[in-house]
This record gives sequence, structure tokens and C-alpha cells, in this order.
Amino acid sequence: IIRTLGSVEVAAVAAYATGVDSGLLTTPVLANLAALFRAHHREHAALFEATTRDLGAAPFEGPNPIVMQALQPVIDNLRDEVSVVGLAFDVETILADTYQATMGTFADKSFNVAAMSVGGAEARHAAALAETIGLPPAPQGFETTERAVPAGTGV
Repeated sequence: IIRTLGSVEVAAVAAYATGVDSGLLTTPVLANLAALFRAHHREHAALFEATTRDLGAAPFEGPNPIVMQALQPVIDNLRDEVSVVGLAFDVETILADTYQATMGTFADKSFNVAAMSVGGAEARHAAALAETIGLPPAPQGFETTERAVPAGTGV
């Protein structure tokens, strides 16, 4: 599970890099937000990579290929600022759902707490982006697992 979480964070970094580097983010606040969220994902990836090493395993190197495959159609159709924000929203939704799906799976309860603290950040990222693309910031009362990446997928 920890390897999967690290790999989806690296995928988020890659997706944000694509959006930021596209030159399509022309509103300064959105460009700054994308850079900030990319930095958050780098920090999250580093946390899960270090935890994987601490547990005696090798972190998955590179972005999760299943997540990147799911995002590729959106990446291929980046054409304006709204589509870049849509990509970021998709990333955050996938990650928030993935963290939600891990709840209660760790025997060491501190891992549940750590995973959900990151998952909460992803849900807040999605909420911050939602309104800029015409979506409600909290479309449902509770986080779902609809778009979750199952543990072990792609790694």
C-alpha cells in the first residue's frame, strides 16, 4: 500500500509538471496554486518513499503507470487553462479516493493516521480547484473510493 501511495504521488507531480509546463496557466493565482500543489505532492512522495525504505522495501520508482494511463486522454487534450485545472482536479480526486480506500487497512494505526492526513490534503486540493471549473467544492458529504487506485496496482 505504501509503495502504491508513493507512486500515485509521483504521478501527481508528473501531471502537475505537465500542466505547469504547458504554458496554459495564465492566471497568476492558478499558476501559483499549481506550483504549490506540485510541491505538496513532492513532499508526500518523499514521505511514502522514505517510509517504504524504513519498512525494508524498495520504493516504486516513477509515476504510477495506471494513473498516468488514466490521465493520458486529459493530458492529450490540454488546450486552455480550464483543461489544465480539470487535469489537476482529476489528479486530486483520484488521490483523495485512493487514500480513503486505505483507511483501516494498516495494522499499525499510525499509518492510517498518516495516510489520511495526506488524503485530507488531497481532498482540500480538489475542493480548491472545483469551483474554478464550475463544480461544487464539496459534491458529496463524504469522500468516496470511486476512483481509488487499489494497492499494488501499477507497482
